[in-house]
Amino acid sequence: MAPEVTAPGNQGYDGKKADIWSIGILICEVIGGSIPYEEYNDPQKLLKALQMGNLTLPRNMSIVAKDLAKQILNKDPN
Repeated sequence: MAPEVTAPGNQGYDGKKADIWSIGILICEVIGGSIPYEEYNDPQKLLKALQMGNLTLPRNMSIVAKDLAKQILNKDPN
């Protein structure tokens, strides 16, 4: 789920921006074989990591794929 959707006081689901976030997650899963934030088993820790922008990309992604994922998985939806 995109960070802005989980943020306190969010104004609701913004489909286009949240869907772009989901594409970034899919890029990591398809190209890298795992999803970012996989190490967070606790939902509260995951939420905090999302809101702070702590991003751990799969190691086996190319530099180009990592750069694309970092741009898409930006905690600021704008």
